[in-house]
Amino acid sequence: YLALSGVGEYWMWTIPLAYVAFSHYTYVHESIHRNILPNGRTYDLVQTGFGWVGSVALFGNWAMLSRTHKGHHSHLNTEKDPDIYVKKPLWRLLIRNVMSAILQLIPLPFLKLLVKDRSPSVGYLNADVSMTRSEKIAHFTANAVMVTFVWAMIFMGYGWEVFLLYYIPSQGGYNFLAVVFQWLPHHPFEETNRYKASRNTGYSWLNLPLQWQNWHLMHHLWPSVPFYN
Repeated sequence: YLALSGVGEYWMWTIPLAYVAFSHYTYVHESIHRNILPNGRTYDLVQTGFGWVGSVALFGNWAMLSRTHKGHHSHLNTEKDPDIYVKKPLWRLLIRNVMSAILQLIPLPFLKLLVKDRSPSVGYLNADVSMTRSEKIAHFTANAVMVTFVWAMIFMGYGWEVFLLYYIPSQGGYNFLAVVFQWLPHHPFEETNRYKASRNTGYSWLNLPLQWQNWHLMHHLWPSVPFYN
């Protein structure tokens, strides 16, 4: 709102918005574990609503992020873990994610034709394999709508706005998420013991910037406990 109202240049808001996008994943994550409200299963519709809003902020969708995160908890650090694609040196992960950010502007069905690799190492490209029929419909529909939105904005002359205020922040937030939520807590991705497969980075001063994911082992042991506890 501030950027579109003429407060500063668009690029000045890109990094703050990237952190905002990263922050959106916190309530996507809490929605997945039904931690947004007490008696979570009673309020599934509300939890899902929060999950969708947060997912779109990251240029993703609830069906994909929900299914892959549940798979991550079920198959932690194994080849079936949807997050196993981050099992690489950090610099390679960042280069891979920059390339992914470019490729995500291709509609998902065409991207799947372009990238033939069906292994977990390619990330969430093949997330639909483990989805129900309704989840697949939501996944592909949401992707089509978001990709169409970005290209439509570009062709209508709002390319700078959509890139600097939405697309680049969403990808920046996702990259930060991949480092502090996926890579750092599980590196080197070799343990499957529930007490060793993740770690607590600790340091209370990191609580707010990392939104309590510096205590990631606690989450894997007790996923029904809200992040702030």
